[in-house]
This record gives sequence, C-alpha cells and structure tokens, in this order.
Amino acid sequence: MSSINNLRVPEVLRKLYWNDKLSIHKIAKNFKVTPNAVRYYMIKNNIQRRKAKNVQKENCGISEEVLKELYLKKKLTLDKICKALNVKSRSTIIYKLIKYNIPLRTMSEARTKYLRKPFCGDPKEKAYMFGLRAGDITVRRDFHRILVSCSTTHPAQIGMIRKTFGKYSHIGTYIHKDKRNINEWHVYCGLHKSFDFLVEKANTIPNWILENNEYFFAFLAGYIDCEGSFDIWKSGKNSIAFSFRVATNDKTILDQTKNKLSDKGFNPRLYLFARRGDNATYGTYTKDVYALKLLRKNEIVRLVEILLSSSRHNEKISRMMLMLEIKDAKKWSEVEDSVLKLRKRIKEKRLK
Repeated sequence: MSSINNLRVPEVLRKLYWNDKLSIHKIAKNFKVTPNAVRYYMIKNNIQRRKAKNVQKENCGISEEVLKELYLKKKLTLDKICKALNVKSRSTIIYKLIKYNIPLRTMSEARTKYLRKPFCGDPKEKAYMFGLRAGDITVRRDFHRILVSCSTTHPAQIGMIRKTFGKYSHIGTYIHKDKRNINEWHVYCGLHKSFDFLVEKANTIPNWILENNEYFFAFLAGYIDCEGSFDIWKSGKNSIAFSFRVATNDKTILDQTKNKLSDKGFNPRLYLFARRGDNATYGTYTKDVYALKLLRKNEIVRLVEILLSSSRHNEKISRMMLMLEIKDAKKWSEVEDSVLKLRKRIKEKRLK
C-alpha cells in the first residue's frame, strides 16, 4: 500500500482521504512523498477536498437555545452533549459555546456531578449552621466549593446533615476505620461558595446571634445536636431524673451560653469536666474540657420545649419527645419500659 504507484490509483487515494479520514500530511508520510505530491494526485483524479474544520463546526446545526438548555440548565458534560446531539467531537461543542458567548465552566465546576444551590439567606438557618460549625463538623474551602464533613457511628447524625444541607447539595457517605480501628460513617457534601461563612470556626458566638433570642436558640440547637446529650435516669429507689449536658473545649462559647440561659431564667452550671492529658475512651484529652449542665427537671423540660422545633438530630429528638411525654410521671417503674426500649432502639441503629 505504501508504493507510489498505489497513490496514483484514484480508488486508493479516495478511500484513504474520505473513508479513513486521513489527512494529506498522514497520507504523504505513509507513501514517503511530499504533501504537495498528494495534492497533485488528488487534483489529477478530481478528488474533492474536505471542508475546513471550522466550516464543518459552523454547519453542524446546533442552536444557541439547545446548547444553553443542555450545558447551562441541565449541566451536561461535553461528552453527554455530543451523544445527545450525535456530534463526534467535543471541540465542535466548545466552538459553538465560544461562538454563542456561553461561559465555559471551570475545571472544578466541570468535575461537579451534582448541582449546588446558593444559601437561602435565612438568618435562623444560618444561626443553626453556626451551631453545627462550632460543634464537630469540619468545613474547608476547595476552589469554588465549600466542603462539609463529619464522621459518626450514629445514623441520626447523617440524617442531621441531610436535613441541613441536603436541599443545597448531594450528601455522600462511606464507611472507614477511625483511630481505634472501629467502623464509622464519613459524611460529606460540596456546597455552593455562598456558604463560605462556615469556613472559619468561630470560638465565640457572634453578637447578631446573642442579641436575638430566636437566633440564639437556633444556634444552641445546632450546637447541642453536635455536642449535647439528653437522658432519663432512675434516681434513688423509684424516682425519675432528667439530665442535660454539653461538654466541649469551647469555654468561651459555654460561658456565653451560660450567661444567656441565666438571663432567660435558667440555672446552668459550668465546670471543668476533664483536664488535658486525662484518659478518654479514644486515648487522652488534648485540651481541657468544660461541661455546661442543667440539674433541675423543670428547666430541662422548658429547654426541650424551646429546642425541639429546631433540632435535626433524630436520636436527641426522640429523647426530648419522651421527656415531654413522661414529664408528669412520678415513679421510675411507670416509665422504665419506654426509656429502656428507646435506649435499645438507638443502640441497635448504631454502626457496628
């Protein structure tokens, strides 16, 4: 096939150029001749030249409206657009995007599989998210998105993340081993850049939250969903005790919370829970840990009544609802079965 005599055969040259789509330079290289020699035989044998690439792209018939629908609205990749429009080359789609002045996505945006909606702007929603961020969720900036993540053995925490961020982005999960070689879920999502207010972890409660009761309790609901606990215990021989505690190393936030609750008629106690270097279930504490606690049953019930509508952690919601159901009970024997069943149900749902 590489003989110069074969190049002179019209059928051979036409097949290489039109059927096999070889360029003039590739044909010349195969036959060890100059490109001008190939052009000479094409003219001599009346073999028409293919249209220039940009002419082909220009005549491909893709409208601006269709391209905006597929690329901007549906966020399809170039490959998927090619398939949908029966176009062979992505360069044709890019040519049309540029022609129609349709802004090309960045590399980060192009890798995005799921849509990311901007933050709605609701200050109460923002206050709750501030509470989560002050707790144990991790947030960092990654180019044009904000990455939120946490690890847990509690499915209720996955639900909490979904309730909070699921309407803005896709929530992903996978199982991995923690430092103790114990299975846990890693929960993550990539948010719109308008969530950049979550990137910096605050060590104080912002004034705009402290100065508004509704925003403060929304913040506290988020903080407790991450760091707090409610429980019901047997006290003495046959009495009922309620407990509420939030323990963290954020002493300033706990101080602010204590003062705000005191202003609202509560009597919280703040104390040193564990010192740096003390033993913990996962090793040793790396910082001093402080705890904020309510001791009076009626105050815990009152706090529950305030927080219940804002909480998004199903385990804590279940415990708070049970507290309200049994708040007037006098004897442990009246509520023991309900309390133990709830504890068992929560324990069984945890990742083993």
